[in-house]
Amino acid sequence: MGLILDAQKSAKRQALLDSAYDLFLSQGAEKTSISDIVTRAGIAKGTFYLYFHDKQDILRALTARISHQVMSDALNFLDKHLSPNPTDNVIAFVDYIVEFFKREPFVLRVIERNFSWPSLEKDIRSGADKLYARLQQDLCNIPSLQNRPTEDIFRLLFSLVTLVGSMCYSSIIENRPAPIDDMKPVIYDIIRKSLN
Repeated sequence: MGLILDAQKSAKRQALLDSAYDLFLSQGAEKTSISDIVTRAGIAKGTFYLYFHDKQDILRALTARISHQVMSDALNFLDKHLSPNPTDNVIAFVDYIVEFFKREPFVLRVIERNFSWPSLEKDIRSGADKLYARLQQDLCNIPSLQNRPTEDIFRLLFSLVTLVGSMCYSSIIENRPAPIDDMKPVIYDIIRKSLN
């Protein structure tokens, strides 16, 4: 009985997330109400509050889901296109993310500048986040980062992911300070300098 209830709860939460995502894409987060989300999901409004505190909470959950998926896809792409140079691999990973947001600007509009490390810090530190563990391992293969404390690697990775998300939003959505294709060399130069 407990497994059935857990599956039903998970399905309701997923329906709310899917509904919010579709509405945020089509009409924007600002114009979407909680009533719109629950109506589209076919779930009672009171049920929404069992899973999320407010609209910002569901937006944070969506941002985490999107961020994790994009980074997972980037890592899968990288696995098929590995270079012997670890720094080039980091650039290829980031390039995949940038190109994804170029193709999907509406997704970037939903998450705004909030593309960042999707897991809670405690999950990362406990090793529960397999994506982070893999990226951390890859970064530790870069000669300049070998023997660096785990905390330094976490801060570097968090900073790089946040930089990429913010620059994508500014360049793709706002076209500031320049189009993303003009900003890519700047971003990649910053990354190379961070890793050397």
